Amino acid sequence: MKALKFLTVVAMSAMLAACAGDSTSLGDPVDGVTPGTAEDFAARVGAKVYFDFNMYDLKQEAQDKLSVQAEWLNMYKDVNVTVEGHCDERGTNAYNQGLGSRRANAVKDFLMERGVEASRIKTVSYGETRPEVAEHNEEAWAMNRRSITVVAK
Repeated sequence: MKALKFLTVVAMSAMLAACAGDSTSLGDPVDGVTPGTAEDFAARVGAKVYFDFNMYDLKQEAQDKLSVQAEWLNMYKDVNVTVEGHCDERGTNAYNQGLGSRRANAVKDFLMERGVEASRIKTVSYGETRPEVAEHNEEAWAMNRRSITVVAK
């Protein structure tokens, strides 16, 4: 019964991701991209999920994307990843380092719950040291509150 529920969630997540327009179906070939590579992961799945201010819980949109990440990782069992946790610039360096770690671990836990082996997932926190957007406003901060799943080369 659990397996059926899991497969249903994975199938629905894949359909939602495909409808969202930021990824392709895992079964669709991507021209010039070798299956199971970092480029394949980026083209089919997408690496980033975003968080609310001062939070590390996974919003539904993040869960949907991470479900597709888990499906892809379960297809390519020889691929390892590093989940990076990032924060916006507000808060102390120590606080943001811890929050980035909690974000990365929330993603790792989610992927593990969907069958990805813990030994294949490393986590690292960059706190606010690697902003995606250098501006100092709410839109920039929202882009900087993220995790990135990076396929190991």
